[in-house]
Amino acid sequence: MPALRLNVAQLGIAAEVTTLAPDAAGLAAAWVEAADVSAGALWLDPRFANAAAALTGHLDALAVARDLPALASLADAVVLLSRPGEDRAAAARLAPSVWMENHLLAELHLLVEPTAMSRARMAVGLPEDEVGDRNTPDTASAAAAMAEDDDEDGEISGRRRDAEAALERAWSTSLDTALLDLRADATAVVAGLATLAGGAGDDHLNGVALVLAAIEVGRRLVVPVEERVRRAESARRQTLTRRLDRMETELRQAQAAAASDRPSSAGRATADHEPHVTGASKPAGTAVQEGYLLAVPPVAESPADKSRNLVRGYEAIIGKALPLVATPDLTALRAELIAEFPYAHAAIEALLSDLGGRYVHLHPTILVGLPGCGKSRLAHRVAERLGLGPWRVDGSHDGASFLGGTDRRWTSAEPAHALMAMNRFGIANPMILIDEIEKAATRTDHGRLWDTLLVMLEPETARHYMDPAFQVEVDLSQVSWIATANTTKNLPGPLLDRMRVIGVSSPGPADLPALLPGVLAGIAQARGHDPRFLEPLDGEERGAVETAWRGGSVRRLTRVVEAIVAVRGKVAPRH
Repeated sequence: MPALRLNVAQLGIAAEVTTLAPDAAGLAAAWVEAADVSAGALWLDPRFANAAAALTGHLDALAVARDLPALASLADAVVLLSRPGEDRAAAARLAPSVWMENHLLAELHLLVEPTAMSRARMAVGLPEDEVGDRNTPDTASAAAAMAEDDDEDGEISGRRRDAEAALERAWSTSLDTALLDLRADATAVVAGLATLAGGAGDDHLNGVALVLAAIEVGRRLVVPVEERVRRAESARRQTLTRRLDRMETELRQAQAAAASDRPSSAGRATADHEPHVTGASKPAGTAVQEGYLLAVPPVAESPADKSRNLVRGYEAIIGKALPLVATPDLTALRAELIAEFPYAHAAIEALLSDLGGRYVHLHPTILVGLPGCGKSRLAHRVAERLGLGPWRVDGSHDGASFLGGTDRRWTSAEPAHALMAMNRFGIANPMILIDEIEKAATRTDHGRLWDTLLVMLEPETARHYMDPAFQVEVDLSQVSWIATANTTKNLPGPLLDRMRVIGVSSPGPADLPALLPGVLAGIAQARGHDPRFLEPLDGEERGAVETAWRGGSVRRLTRVVEAIVAVRGKVAPRH
């Protein structure tokens, strides 16, 4: 019933206009009233056309005068609902703005999981008759299971938790489906408006609402493309399935051959002590000893790949077991870090609390603090002292294709950054440091860093990560991920669910004695000098630092000390 939907949409737009611009309430009411009294096609009635034009012009003027883009968007909505499909000028006005807004729909998928989780948790404990009325698939059965009594201690029973999980899956499925439908219709509107603006519409669309004409024309353009993409994706999945089946068959054959050749007692000893290695990663006849991990299996290259030297430079990690860095003396390490970062005592304790195992592996962490407080320097120092690198990624610049690797079909193909880190440092558990992760691009043109990172943070998916360049499953489960951020406000919920947040305090004047040696050493290294040749600050120089720096940014402290060292160099006697 297109007329009913248009009427409901018109009432909603009028209500928003009244809320944002009360002085336009009369024009909005007149627009709605003109639609109610018009006979036949609205766009042939001058009263409706005049009312729509008056409301649109007023909203456009208010948007400029009050600097409120929302009013301009409402004006666009009025045009979309008020003009016929043959109005090329209206379509040309709307096409750019709708195109600019369309990419924002891609970000809505970040809300699906938190919304589904929130809705499922809200349903926990609701009476059975209330929950059973929901229209979500499988909700009724999930809600019925939720009616089970709690344990005496108030803990939710296992069946109740299962019901909550089922309800969350049902909500997630429904929201995903609705979002896909919404994005398909939005894409169709964009394509349809652009086509109508060029005058390529059909005659039978004359007199039809612009929004309906745009959807119809757009679907004619989009549906064939969707079908082609769907067929290509289906073919890709079939190819991947056949490849995985072949690899599984080869693996079983290799394991059978290795078991028949290996002495039973030695085989049991090796199997009991070797670290986890994914089945797809373990080549035939290779026994990985304790403290080593086979992260990258042998890589098959086509003649075209060999001509591009796809694996050149990575021979040290392909098909080779890499050592896992062992946990060092934590007492000495803790004392050394706290001496250098006395203001970050709590953050250091939280980071080192992970190191209870035999080999170093840190929980995915975001260090949050004010700009210049030394978050990145602390992460660098932890990685250096543990022997993990680090490998730095610029969150504000690098996208998903940088972090997760690029496909071997491209001439610039390269593996995931975690594999580059393994190759550079010669270990299976390096640290990846992502600076300024909150500034990562939110556009999805080339993939988002956050989305790729989610796959690598989950232990199971990290253990079976399909590297796009090598086209084999690699094991990234022992990689440590540390990110820095000034705030977590812009970070998506799924990422915060997988990474703990540790606050890093800013240093104060009392921390100056501990900070100065490190600052001086950094200045000397930046100049290519041995830090021992840069004398400590004397009393007068230190007093100048205390006057100019009252705490806060370590970067600002470094600039102050650099200025003093520069002055010292100018007034010092020449030899």
